Amino acid sequence: MAADKGGGMFSAGLADMKPTSLMHALSEIENFSVAEMDADLPAGFVTTKISMEFTERGFLTALVGTTFTFSESIVSFLAAKGLIPIFTSTDPGIFESLFSYAMNLALPLSFALMIGLILYRTFRGAATKKLINSLLSGYVSTIIVLAIAYFFLENIIYYKVLTPANIAKWTDEGRQIFNNQWSQPYYLLMNIRSVLIPSGIFSLLASIGSAAVIIILWIMGTLRSNKFSEFLKQWE
Repeated sequence: MAADKGGGMFSAGLADMKPTSLMHALSEIENFSVAEMDADLPAGFVTTKISMEFTERGFLTALVGTTFTFSESIVSFLAAKGLIPIFTSTDPGIFESLFSYAMNLALPLSFALMIGLILYRTFRGAATKKLINSLLSGYVSTIIVLAIAYFFLENIIYYKVLTPANIAKWTDEGRQIFNNQWSQPYYLLMNIRSVLIPSGIFSLLASIGSAAVIIILWIMGTLRSNKFSEFLKQWE
């Protein structure tokens, strides 16, 4: 009867349960978690299609977040070094520099804590565990792989593309386009080049660190859920 109760809660709309956002995916996981506290969902209740859709949502969320982190990091480092204005000033103090770096950490850290803490508190029956693992496998693996790929790409750009010789050549060829103000694009590209490697290292560590936070909270949540399962079994 418990299995019928659990299955009845979801069977009507299960086939179309494709998460349209990260919050949607987390909400569906919470729904399954609540149902599995007092209802045994049948084995294989979560189909491969649904599992892959949660993996896809994790992948897309990580793709957008990691891309933004690496892009925004360049701007943050330019501001921290006074190469672009921050709070209308090009002479940043300690507060302004720390603010720039904190802005770069905000997205990966906040997402890691939000996902990790929500799933940490989630009871994990068989169906819930499968959804969590599907979401996190797409999210964490994408962050790690993409962060490493972006870091190597920035190194290639630094050593092979944005070389001082290339920058000088491009700006010299574009003098007419820039109305002979060749020094502005030249110094802009040189400034970007100067922060490319340090900002890449910072973003790489921030991304890998956010993935580590999620993994740690996932392990802690699994242990917590296992203890709760044993407690429920003792009272059955």
